[in-house]
Amino acid sequence: MVAARIERPHYLQLLTRIQTRLYLGRPREAWELFERHRAEFGRPLFRRVQHTRVETANWRARCALALAARNEDASRMHGIALQEAQRIGREQMPWSNPFATLIRATVACQQGDVTMAIKGLTAAMESFTSAQMLMHAAACRWRLSPLVGTEQGETLRTQADCFMTDQDVRNATAFLRVLAPGFPD
Repeated sequence: MVAARIERPHYLQLLTRIQTRLYLGRPREAWELFERHRAEFGRPLFRRVQHTRVETANWRARCALALAARNEDASRMHGIALQEAQRIGREQMPWSNPFATLIRATVACQQGDVTMAIKGLTAAMESFTSAQMLMHAAACRWRLSPLVGTEQGETLRTQADCFMTDQDVRNATAFLRVLAPGFPD
């Protein structure tokens, strides 16, 4: 019996299901769904397209970071997330580099290295802004705000909140579980 192949529409449906589970705060389900289909992502259809290579690495890292935040095999999940960040970084694209930076910053934050987390989130925010990926930049602002504290943190949070409100984000906390998982809600 030949295993069913994932074609582009099925792939997009799968990513939607993964995102939905992260949004709902169910990272274990998101991880298991991704891992069940991971072998298919190695097929030439997915490896040839740069955007898809970055996207699959990014979603795997996001799922791993969400699990690590719940202390579910955190050390292993950090290793996986950093491996995926390295994979993304090899693409060397202005639109993909900030994802790798955000992943590394999240791992640093989870491991208690606030200084590196602040540096990474700031760099990711600036790179997302330069790449015109403004929702991702807003997510970095939001995640950065409690780390820097004080008035600067309040300003970052207000900017992120205003941007998300303008974009009709109804539940910022849940939305951040999708864009920048791995931080406390």
